[in-house]
Amino acid sequence: MKKLFPWLLVGGVLALASCLADKAPLPAPAPPVCDTVGLTYRADIKPILDRSCATPGCHDAASATIPADNPLYDFATARATSLAGRVVCSIERTGNCSPMPRRQPALPACEVAKIRAWVAAGCPE
Repeated sequence: MKKLFPWLLVGGVLALASCLADKAPLPAPAPPVCDTVGLTYRADIKPILDRSCATPGCHDAASATIPADNPLYDFATARATSLAGRVVCSIERTGNCSPMPRRQPALPACEVAKIRAWVAAGCPE
């Protein structure tokens, strides 16, 4: 019995190891959902604009370098600029628009999709 025990132990370990190796790999996690339904300026768009556009030296109230018709720090001007098509063109970095944010990486695809959907919905406040 003493001679049989080590062989049983080795066999059991090998059997267990082979069962563990047979497991299929776990599926990749689902990509995060980008919710573009029912967006409003205050809850969804303003935080993106404040973080990426209405920054010092760019499209904020205090900067003297911005054109008078192109601020993005409040709803009325952000809405007018967006409905004119300039915001989506710039953040998509297509067409004859200046790519925005300037000297920064492009906005994440979800943020671009949110702004595009907000404009398509008529820029609700």
